[in-house]
Amino acid sequence: MMRRPPVLNAAAVALGLAAWWAVTARGVAGLPGPAEVAERAAELMRSGQLFSDMGASLARVLAGFVLGAAVAVPVGFLMGWYPTARGLIDPYVQFFRMIPPLAIIPLAIVTMGIGETPKVFVIFLASFLSSVVAVYGGVVSVDKTLISAARVLGARDGAIFLELAGIEAPRWMEARTLMPYLRGGAPDPRQPDPRQHVFAEHANDLILHGTEFMTMIRSHEWKLVHFVDTPEGQLFDMQADPQELRNLWDDPAHDATKRALIEEILRWRIRSDLRTQGWARAVEPLAPR
Repeated sequence: MMRRPPVLNAAAVALGLAAWWAVTARGVAGLPGPAEVAERAAELMRSGQLFSDMGASLARVLAGFVLGAAVAVPVGFLMGWYPTARGLIDPYVQFFRMIPPLAIIPLAIVTMGIGETPKVFVIFLASFLSSVVAVYGGVVSVDKTLISAARVLGARDGAIFLELAGIEAPRWMEARTLMPYLRGGAPDPRQPDPRQHVFAEHANDLILHGTEFMTMIRSHEWKLVHFVDTPEGQLFDMQADPQELRNLWDDPAHDATKRALIEEILRWRIRSDLRTQGWARAVEPLAPR
């Protein structure tokens, strides 16, 4: 994006002041000119009144904004993360968004008086409505694949929330790496990794077995690969056949193992809320009987 030369900004300010002076020079009643305003501002600064009034106004704005943002962040996260929360909260947010904050002022004065409370409330409402929409939009724009991956690795909602907010999650809330597991060890010898399976998917592969979708599960002992829309698949005993030379998919003696691994795939999909291409076609032939 091209930056505007500062001279254009200065010229715009100069033209505005000139137009202001020209209007007041023609004798518009009740409108002071630039010189009168500057003179009065200097008097207020010398007396300290201007700084006192500015401090009071800034305090109201800061209090209203901080309160509005503090409420908007958790509410926006809830709306973006949980459909139920969005259904309950969104009607009220949309209703008050249609009402200009200035229109709330008479109602605020009638119900809260003429003190500081109604002033801060109006600023709070304006800040909350703009901030909650921004937070909600940011949450729903997060790549769902990344969220599903975090959940599969054991991350809880709290850890994901903190990550989205740019805050380091406590150690006990983090998902654990799979690298030690894949290398044959456990993340912590004193606390073995409870995960028993690794899942993977591949979509739009028109070369490998002519399928559009495949799903895989790998455990210490077994590896199962299923090709969607075909009766084909692969099942390997990783202890007896680490080189994956003997496919046991069609061996009736291993039907129970195959069924158990398929059920794990379905549970993983439900837990991760994964909806990739071919979801319906993938689960229907695999559903437990």
